[in-house]
Amino acid sequence: MSLTEFDQEFRISIELLESSKENVGRDKKFERIAGCLIAYACNKAYEKFNDLAAVNLVAKTELIPIYREKYGFIAIGGTPKMFVEELALKKIIKEFYGKDIS
Repeated sequence: MSLTEFDQEFRISIELLESSKENVGRDKKFERIAGCLIAYACNKAYEKFNDLAAVNLVAKTELIPIYREKYGFIAIGGTPKMFVEELALKKIIKEFYGKDIS
Protein backbone atom coordinates (compact mmCIF):
# COMPACT_ATOMS: atom_id res chain seq x y z
CA MET A 1 0.00 0.00 0.00
CA SER A 2 1.16 3.51 -0.79
CA LEU A 3 -0.34 6.59 0.87
CA THR A 4 -0.06 10.31 0.18
CA GLU A 5 -1.09 12.89 2.78
CA PHE A 6 -2.81 16.12 1.78
CA ASP A 7 -2.68 18.16 4.98
CA GLN A 8 -4.53 21.22 3.65
CA GLU A 9 -7.39 18.98 2.42
CA PHE A 10 -7.51 16.86 5.60
CA ARG A 11 -7.23 13.65 3.62
CA ILE A 12 -5.05 10.69 2.85
CA SER A 13 -5.02 9.24 -0.64
CA ILE A 14 -4.50 5.52 -1.16
CA GLU A 15 -2.27 5.51 -4.23
CA LEU A 16 -1.73 1.74 -4.36
CA LEU A 17 -3.67 -1.04 -2.67
CA GLU A 18 -2.76 -4.59 -3.54
CA SER A 19 -3.00 -8.11 -2.14
CA SER A 20 -0.75 -10.95 -3.26
CA LYS A 21 -2.17 -13.54 -5.68
CA GLU A 22 -2.54 -16.12 -2.91
CA ASN A 23 -4.84 -13.72 -1.04
CA VAL A 24 -7.27 -12.94 -3.86
CA GLY A 25 -10.40 -14.83 -4.88
CA ARG A 26 -12.36 -17.65 -3.30
CA ASP A 27 -9.37 -19.78 -2.33
CA LYS A 28 -7.43 -16.98 -0.67
CA LYS A 29 -5.08 -17.85 2.17
CA PHE A 30 -5.99 -14.88 4.40
CA GLU A 31 -9.25 -12.92 4.66
CA ARG A 32 -9.82 -9.17 5.07
CA ILE A 33 -6.40 -7.95 3.90
CA ALA A 34 -7.78 -5.10 1.77
CA GLY A 35 -10.13 -4.06 4.59
CA CYS A 36 -7.28 -4.00 7.10
CA LEU A 37 -5.12 -1.90 4.76
CA ILE A 38 -7.96 0.55 4.14
CA ALA A 39 -8.59 0.69 7.90
CA TYR A 40 -4.92 1.51 8.49
CA ALA A 41 -5.22 4.48 6.10
CA CYS A 42 -8.48 5.57 7.76
CA ASN A 43 -6.97 5.33 11.24
CA LYS A 44 -3.91 7.30 10.18
CA ALA A 45 -6.16 9.98 8.66
CA TYR A 46 -8.32 10.12 11.78
CA GLU A 47 -5.30 10.39 14.10
CA LYS A 48 -3.99 13.29 12.03
CA PHE A 49 -7.19 15.15 11.10
CA ASN A 50 -9.77 13.94 13.66
CA ASP A 51 -13.39 14.43 12.55
CA LEU A 52 -12.32 16.26 9.37
CA ALA A 53 -10.48 13.16 8.09
CA ALA A 54 -11.16 11.66 4.68
CA VAL A 55 -9.56 8.88 2.64
CA ASN A 56 -9.78 8.62 -1.13
CA LEU A 57 -8.70 6.23 -3.87
CA VAL A 58 -9.12 5.63 -7.57
CA ALA A 59 -10.91 2.29 -7.97
CA LYS A 60 -10.59 -0.17 -10.80
CA THR A 61 -13.99 -0.15 -12.49
CA GLU A 62 -14.87 -3.71 -11.45
CA LEU A 63 -14.09 -2.91 -7.80
CA ILE A 64 -16.31 0.18 -7.49
CA PRO A 65 -19.33 -1.81 -6.23
CA ILE A 66 -17.17 -3.58 -3.63
CA TYR A 67 -15.72 -0.33 -2.29
CA ARG A 68 -19.23 1.13 -2.16
CA GLU A 69 -21.02 -1.81 -0.56
CA LYS A 70 -18.34 -3.31 1.68
CA TYR A 71 -16.55 -0.18 2.87
CA GLY A 72 -19.00 2.70 2.34
CA PHE A 73 -16.95 4.64 -0.24
CA ILE A 74 -18.80 7.25 -2.30
CA ALA A 75 -18.03 7.80 -5.99
CA ILE A 76 -17.12 11.32 -7.09
CA GLY A 77 -19.26 12.08 -10.12
CA GLY A 78 -19.01 9.50 -12.89
CA THR A 79 -15.34 8.79 -12.28
CA PRO A 80 -13.59 5.91 -10.51
CA LYS A 81 -12.47 8.39 -7.82
CA MET A 82 -14.01 7.47 -4.48
CA PHE A 83 -13.80 8.71 -0.90
CA VAL A 84 -14.88 7.84 2.61
CA GLU A 85 -15.29 10.18 5.59
CA GLU A 86 -17.06 10.69 8.91
CA LEU A 87 -19.23 7.76 10.03
CA ALA A 88 -18.15 5.37 7.27
CA LEU A 89 -14.49 6.08 8.03
CA LYS A 90 -15.06 5.35 11.73
CA LYS A 91 -16.99 2.18 10.87
CA ILE A 92 -14.07 0.88 8.79
CA ILE A 93 -11.66 1.59 11.65
CA LYS A 94 -13.87 -0.25 14.12
CA GLU A 95 -14.60 -3.26 11.90
CA PHE A 96 -11.16 -3.87 10.40
CA TYR A 97 -8.75 -2.17 12.82
CA GLY A 98 -10.57 -3.07 16.03
CA LYS A 99 -10.51 0.47 17.38
CA ASP A 100 -13.74 2.12 18.55
CA ILE A 101 -13.90 5.84 17.81
CA SER A 102 -17.08 7.45 19.10
